Amino acid sequence: MHRGQAGHNCEHLEDTSVICACTGLSATIAITEPAALPSTPMPLAGAWMEVRLLNGTARCSGRVEVLIQGTWGTVCDDLWDLAEAAVVCRQLQCGQAVAAPTGAHFGAGSGKILLDDMQCVGSESHLGQCMHGDQARHNCGHLEDAGVICTGAGNSPGPTPSTELEAVTSSYTPSGQALLLAVPITKPALLLSTPSLTGDELSATIATTEAVTLTSTPMSPAGGWAPVRLVSSHGRCAGRVELFYQGVWGTICDDLWDLPEANIVCRQLECGWAISAPGEAHFGEGSGRILLDNVHCRGDEQHLEECSHVGWFSHNCAHGEDASVICSDAEYSTLTPPEKSRCGGIITNSSGAIRNPPQNEMHDNITCVWEIKANASDHILLAFPHLDLDCTNEYFEILDGPPSSTKSLGKICSGFRPTYVSSSSSMTLVYFRSFNNLGKNFIAYYYSATKAIPTATPRTVTARAGDWPELRLVGGSGRCSGRVEILHQGTWGTVCDDLWDLNEAEVVCRQLGCGRGMSALGKAHFGPGSGDIFLDNLQCAGVERYLGQCAHPGWSEHNCGHHEDASVICSDAEESPATSPEDWPELRLMGGSGRCSGRVEILHQGAWGTVCDDLWDLNEAEVVCRQLGCGQAVSSPGEAHFGPGSGDIFLDNLQCSGVEHYLGQCAHSGWSEHNCGHHEDAGVICSDAEDLPPPTPPGSSTASQDHIKGGSNSCGGVISRLSGSFFSPQYPENYPTDIQCVWEIHVDTKFRIELIIPSLKLEDTLGCPYDSVEIFDGPRIASLSMGKFCAPATVILFSSSHIMTVVFRSDSMITNTGFYALFNAIPRGERQSGAGDWAPVVTPAPPGTIPPAPIPQGGSNSCGGVISSLSGSFSSPCYPANYPTDVECVWVIHVAEKFHIELMIPSLKLEDIYGCPYDFIELFDGPQAASLSMGRFCAGAELTFLSSSNIMTAVFRSDAMITNTGFYALYNTVQQDESES
Repeated sequence: MHRGQAGHNCEHLEDTSVICACTGLSATIAITEPAALPSTPMPLAGAWMEVRLLNGTARCSGRVEVLIQGTWGTVCDDLWDLAEAAVVCRQLQCGQAVAAPTGAHFGAGSGKILLDDMQCVGSESHLGQCMHGDQARHNCGHLEDAGVICTGAGNSPGPTPSTELEAVTSSYTPSGQALLLAVPITKPALLLSTPSLTGDELSATIATTEAVTLTSTPMSPAGGWAPVRLVSSHGRCAGRVELFYQGVWGTICDDLWDLPEANIVCRQLECGWAISAPGEAHFGEGSGRILLDNVHCRGDEQHLEECSHVGWFSHNCAHGEDASVICSDAEYSTLTPPEKSRCGGIITNSSGAIRNPPQNEMHDNITCVWEIKANASDHILLAFPHLDLDCTNEYFEILDGPPSSTKSLGKICSGFRPTYVSSSSSMTLVYFRSFNNLGKNFIAYYYSATKAIPTATPRTVTARAGDWPELRLVGGSGRCSGRVEILHQGTWGTVCDDLWDLNEAEVVCRQLGCGRGMSALGKAHFGPGSGDIFLDNLQCAGVERYLGQCAHPGWSEHNCGHHEDASVICSDAEESPATSPEDWPELRLMGGSGRCSGRVEILHQGAWGTVCDDLWDLNEAEVVCRQLGCGQAVSSPGEAHFGPGSGDIFLDNLQCSGVEHYLGQCAHSGWSEHNCGHHEDAGVICSDAEDLPPPTPPGSSTASQDHIKGGSNSCGGVISRLSGSFFSPQYPENYPTDIQCVWEIHVDTKFRIELIIPSLKLEDTLGCPYDSVEIFDGPRIASLSMGKFCAPATVILFSSSHIMTVVFRSDSMITNTGFYALFNAIPRGERQSGAGDWAPVVTPAPPGTIPPAPIPQGGSNSCGGVISSLSGSFSSPCYPANYPTDVECVWVIHVAEKFHIELMIPSLKLEDIYGCPYDFIELFDGPQAASLSMGRFCAGAELTFLSSSNIMTAVFRSDAMITNTGFYALYNTVQQDESES
């Protein structure tokens, strides 16, 4: 019986399948009479492979490992999602898949990576039935190991037998034995034959004269569903959400928390329906563990655990973000739900940040009121790191007390680090914005502290060191270098080096009055500390005055040891790194033509050793050349370009910003911590190397100077001729993998450079993340990129000065024939007709030879570029179709100096989440590196921006998950006197 051809509620992702075992197993459901058993067994769709999950909280979560040919190995996370996770959970009898975490979420494995590019439909019975790439051809490391989180239903006993007969289904083990699972049926059924459990064959026939309806009920994890409660002083149906898991009560983070999730809680507690889903610890902060984050419910679940989430104990939250619920059956009637737009509210946390509501909720004529309440003995300090509002339409007023207070601490719309102090235990922040104004992003930090001396009159002050947690540097040469320690609740503790870089170092040095941050060191560079580790994953913008103003997950929330303590060296250190070379490990270059080119070797504990080329590029090479007094870096070859070294490999994964004076100042994995061999030894070629050609006077012959211009194996160099050519290594044969070549074209100052790439055949992927040619308008370290190219095209570019840099990179996988390039020096008076200084001309290759390439100025698949025409447009890749995941595009609009730029975005549809943390477009008033952000947006319409100069930058980013149609943008130039009027 069935409901007819059209009577279904399914999609093809729910198509049913059958696998018949080669040992003669069969299961048949008959409507009228038993059917004959098949006589010929059918083979399985794919070879069985054993699976296990490691490093999870139980046997049903963890890193996925498979057994192939007697060896356990991991699975790469490329293409890994819930479809593959569902198959693993099914194979292990662990219920449903709730998450498919990637990026070695459960820790990096070891040994071989056995599978990559897994593609399951989701209905397979074991992982061996899914399509996958060749075991030997993966492009992954163990930091990409795939994981799985299942509901854990496999640990629970089967359903309790009812008075009705139950149908019997079977799932098969690799040995051919059958596991019996009871499936309740709603109509009586007659079991005509008893299953045979010999391991060789099984048959079961169910006959009935009525339709058999199978009911699907969610399977509970071992021990049943986790109890839930609401904690507050307002009864059992309103409060902070807490779950009981592994013997303890814990809270839920408010990320993605909304009415669908709140409804499940109210239903589970039999409290009616949800009328509000407040976040930000609306009913006060909890304590103990934060159990869940990013909870997302469909709305029809019976228990909160059935909703998707990122895994137990996996979160990036503090208790200031505890989720809450107010149900319709709440015992009190005076409670009003908070504004959903988060535009205002009552804040009782001791410290935190106030941000603008999402841009799509920033409607006209808006007023937001935040009241900050502290303990009666405390007062409140409020600081804006930077404030740049439109003073004609929007401003803040700070009130000394509750919203009813008539004591104003002042009105403000712009300024650098304005700070306010209340005279009482409350302060009110009021934001006004009038008609027809988009509004700009803002952030204010608040902090409560004990009153030192009662003040009769409220006052506006600049923030003082005593207003924020105290810092000190320990173990260095003086007060301005050392391990970072912070004072919290009367105790000194350290800071973990996760996400630690020069932004954080800059803030530490500024707070201590030690000048600029010169180096941000990790791995307990000045020795491990002791006691508590107070902060982790600090994220500073670099403009904050105090480290306490920077975002972090919460006090004592970390996953670090003291071997990861963060350190800082400031410019005012008593023994400045610029004058104390003996404080840093000695370097030398070996195997080159002189002291300024060769394999990098470093002296550590009396022995010389090499440096691995992982993450090695021109930033690191620049520091080596600076330390050795060899000029600028020209090339950073890897793969033992100057021959393999011997002895120890001391450093790996070096990451320099390029401004350090000594290589020892750069972050790295730790001494002797590496996964390399000497075939990966890093090298450097500096501009003072003896084998580089001298500059060629204008008009001189260049016929004899051919050893730098190119050749079948050339890889970079300094070129000073007025014209010439160069090409990728081994051209026109395929270029090698894992290579980086840098050509710097350097002509007389009275010339500019015209570069033509007639042929370009690289690994053509949107955004050019793998193989690329990138051109810089000047020296690479200090100049703006003119574009990154990998698609078949003819590229023509003009420099704005006498220097141009070309960087060619390839990764470890696919190669192609590469490129060749021609250049000419042209007098500065000549220029491309009608184009700006940096205008790239990109012409698709002729039909029949290579496919057409996208033009950087726009087009359905363009992703960034330099635009210098006086008007134009660009859009997200694939617009109006959905943009791809994991993409970053940068458009630089650069017009003549007498113009400003007016940019309009008529339509913007991205992943719309508060604060735009995932997908967004961000506008910069000038070049991205040096300019102030004009705002980050992920939703809206008719957005308009006006630059203050002749340069504007637009950055578009998407993450690995949800996409949308994206955006398109139009721009025009406005003469400076017109824009000012």
